[in-house]
Amino acid sequence: KQSTWGKQMRWLVEIALLSLCVLTRAVPRFESNSIVVENKRSSIVGLHATPQACQTLLYEPFDENSARQNKAICNDGSVGGIYFQPGQGAQAKHYIIFFQGGWSCWDNSSCVQRFNDTPNLMSSKNWATSLCLNGIFDTASSIANFSKVYVPYCTSDSWVGDSAGDDSTHFEFRGDRVVRYLMNYHIRERLMDADRVVLSGCSAGGRGSLYNLDLVCSSLPRAVPCVGVADAAWWIDAGAIPPLIPLRDLMKKGVPLWNASIELDECDTIDCTFSWNLLKLIKTPFLVHSELFDAFQLTMDVGNLPWDEQQQEFVKNFSQQMRANLTAIASVRPGTAAVFSTGCHDHCTSDSDGFFHYKTSQSQLAFNDAVRMFLFENVVESIIEECEEMNCSESCPSN
Repeated sequence: KQSTWGKQMRWLVEIALLSLCVLTRAVPRFESNSIVVENKRSSIVGLHATPQACQTLLYEPFDENSARQNKAICNDGSVGGIYFQPGQGAQAKHYIIFFQGGWSCWDNSSCVQRFNDTPNLMSSKNWATSLCLNGIFDTASSIANFSKVYVPYCTSDSWVGDSAGDDSTHFEFRGDRVVRYLMNYHIRERLMDADRVVLSGCSAGGRGSLYNLDLVCSSLPRAVPCVGVADAAWWIDAGAIPPLIPLRDLMKKGVPLWNASIELDECDTIDCTFSWNLLKLIKTPFLVHSELFDAFQLTMDVGNLPWDEQQQEFVKNFSQQMRANLTAIASVRPGTAAVFSTGCHDHCTSDSDGFFHYKTSQSQLAFNDAVRMFLFENVVESIIEECEEMNCSESCPSN
């Protein structure tokens, strides 16, 4: 049974590492480390770009009656929606669909606490009318001129649930329904003339983008190039130092509660929450990013800094396992799966300036460069930090 300390630790992690988790009706919030320069556009889009200005996306709720009929709803039963900005110029018909992240809940206790602490991750009732987003949405991003569909996360199930909960909880878990409604109804007409579609996301949204990548690409109204760009999406089954509970044990509780389904052949749903088990099953090409010292997984597995000797040894082994996983992707999926990884102790970078600033020491390439190379130059390769110490890459948080 998880200790009170363990529960408190997990919810501190939840609050600290959520990806764009606070949506309010006030003026849109910016990340504390963001460089925001209003009304200024970069003359350099791509190679070694630096962040310039966030871009504003406007909220569109799903149709109330249609969404309810299709159960495209949040945990509390409110209907979902998207934030949208049309593209510009030659890339106006290129679309990025981005799933927001923000962890999960797996039983009544964790879901009630989640609703109390972060209600906007379980309800659309107080979502903002607009968001100004950085990182991959920045005006200096490689995809700055794409049409942008940002899908807020309110189902707490990594975008794969289809359940009314169980006798112990009154929450709905309809991430799978939200994805299907999005593709089959809400944005289908817009995608009729799409020239390219990129499915992306961060953290739970990054994993959700991998889980749903084949489904989304096969749901397009016409055949166009469709790929994935998954950020902070590579879970490894590393265990945990007690009293912390391993991610696998949490998924053993969450998957049946959500009635989760990952529609890939020969995929055991619990096993497939761990990314390596998806690798041979996903048919669609993708680029995946994960830090060698992923801050979310390490905090869940070993706790917060400072770390004692036992924790440091775990962290060392974790980073070696992550490196081995990411390095092996190229041999398992040659020419169809690209990798980018620095040695930073961080999590999501596609929604922050880390998208531009965190660079591998050997190549001086950032995630934005990897996205540009993958999407526009057909470069499918593994760019993985060669140094082994935590935060040894350029511009890591503590450097």
